[in-house]
Amino acid sequence: PAGSATEATAKAPELEDGVLNVGSDIAYAPIEFFEEGTQNPQGLDIDLANALAEELGVRAEFINTGFDGIIGALNVERFDILMSAMTVTEERQKEIDFIPYLNAGTDILVAQGNPKNIKTIEDLSGLTAAVQIATIQVDQLEAANADLKAAGKPEINVLTFDQNPLAVEQLGTGRADAVIADSPVVANDARLSEGKLEALGLAV
Repeated sequence: PAGSATEATAKAPELEDGVLNVGSDIAYAPIEFFEEGTQNPQGLDIDLANALAEELGVRAEFINTGFDGIIGALNVERFDILMSAMTVTEERQKEIDFIPYLNAGTDILVAQGNPKNIKTIEDLSGLTAAVQIATIQVDQLEAANADLKAAGKPEINVLTFDQNPLAVEQLGTGRADAVIADSPVVANDARLSEGKLEALGLAV
């Protein structure tokens, strides 16, 4: 009802200016990305934020922010909310509150045909994985390396990048054997590769 939106807006000082400021790392298609050749944000999080703002009777404004510093930026009030495909973890919950709305899982992006026969994260033992910094996938790779080390097996060489597209570039040029990311992002990267890359479909 319109009354509830008006009431919610009145109770939230952040919305008094008529704007819901949303922090997001807008380089993670299809969750959030810029329309090609423009600064027009699109994607799942963008659509949800716009719908939320409309329900509250305000407009959404998106503030592009690097993922590794996005929690800190929220805590110093650079924006009102954070929507950036962020996985809920106990460590993050110590700093911010979450409202879960998507269950995606992790997938692995490899060269077409999966030449290294990778089936799990642990299969990257002795190989190189590219990943976006500060993501849950970094934690997963670190956990896998701890297990591999304990088993006396070669660890995974982990390359971290500020944005996921930079990690995908490493796979495309052969500098990495795989990219680890959220499953919708891996599926989209495979789709955009025109048959050069494939998603394993793990969603772990």
